[in-house]
Amino acid sequence: MAKGFHSRSPEELRVYLEGLNKKSKKRNWIQIFIFIDIVVILFAFYLVSKNVSPDFGSEFKPSNKIIINNSEIYFSKSNDSNEIEYSYFLFYKNLSIKEKTFPNPTGKLFLNLYNKDNEVCISKEVTLNSKKILGNTKEFFSFGLEEKEIPEKNDCKEFFKKADYKGMNNFFKKTKSKFYIELNMLNENQIYKMRIE
Repeated sequence: MAKGFHSRSPEELRVYLEGLNKKSKKRNWIQIFIFIDIVVILFAFYLVSKNVSPDFGSEFKPSNKIIINNSEIYFSKSNDSNEIEYSYFLFYKNLSIKEKTFPNPTGKLFLNLYNKDNEVCISKEVTLNSKKILGNTKEFFSFGLEEKEIPEKNDCKEFFKKADYKGMNNFFKKTKSKFYIELNMLNENQIYKMRIE
């Protein structure tokens, strides 16, 4: 019989097509299993990273923004924070076209840390070096809060305790922080509040 094309009987054609269909189904299942394996491995890496570094993959929520004299101000926790010191950035945006100096020499900034019972754990003045900020530009300032500054009263020291990750329960459980931190700005006898919960 010559090699190449030859006609098949209807029965041969049916058997041939069934064989192709079985191979195709088998290939699809293999691809699905590989995809599931990759997802499980990535999830395992994510869990391990969260356990080693609780802040991994999380963006710190910024405070509310305040507007004072054509200026937008807010603050946020820094990624450089560690177990003994939390670093924060204060962001200042000059919304006008004129150059401004911030902080205003007559204004003051106070940092307050509150526990779940709304009791003040610490209240301290924050001192920032003044900067000249051009119109329509943004500048940032850094300040920190150290564990040794927190008094031993009530549960205030827990603010610096690392989250305890125990298996899957805590991973999926969304818990609200027991603390909130507030930055109060005194400007022209008015107090403007920025808060992170």
